[in-house]
Amino acid sequence: YDFGYLKSYCIIHREDADGFEKYDNSLGYRCKYFDSKGIDWNWVKSIKEPTVLDFDLDFFVQRNDLDNTFLHRIQPLIHKASVITIAKEKEYFEREKIEADFTNDEAMEILVSIIRDCRKCEK
Repeated sequence: YDFGYLKSYCIIHREDADGFEKYDNSLGYRCKYFDSKGIDWNWVKSIKEPTVLDFDLDFFVQRNDLDNTFLHRIQPLIHKASVITIAKEKEYFEREKIEADFTNDEAMEILVSIIRDCRKCEK
């Protein structure tokens, strides 16, 4: 794949992504892969260019994934982002979730609320 105009990106994932970071860096992108509990905030702070933050709703497999711990971890990225996008493909969300009654719409509402609250804190 070719991101064209993107200089750097950060991916926060649930599983070990060894190999992807090396491959992406070999293509000339400034990228960093982190698991959801080990985000390198020094790397995030070092980003000078405008940043796009993209969430995939299927990352959130249960309600607890969108708790205060998550907010604390993700807040610096939300503050840094010039643009925030949310991928909300229902079929992926339904396949990944582990709480039967947790819905794509509910995850979206919670995430948007977190982003709004975080953006209010900036001002």
